[in-house]
Amino acid sequence: MTAYKPVCYDVDTTNEGNGKSRLKGERMGKTSSEVKTRWMKANYASYRVNLRKDTDSELIAYIERRKHNGEQTTEIFREAVQHLKNEG
Repeated sequence: MTAYKPVCYDVDTTNEGNGKSRLKGERMGKTSSEVKTRWMKANYASYRVNLRKDTDSELIAYIERRKHNGEQTTEIFREAVQHLKNEG
């Protein structure tokens, strides 16, 4: 019979970030912000919308109410633009 040496792994059980335990010293995979930015630029069109608090207060309240009900800002604007597209 062969005697095997006991093996002891130091396990990090803090579950930081991904919910999985990992061996201490083992690197977590990281994606650089540059890579994320390149991917977003290649796959999405981005628009910035500024609404004035004094003249657009009704629109702002409507958007905030829908966001409070769990909708994402993108969903709200997508629906509005789709509605405009279908109207005209």
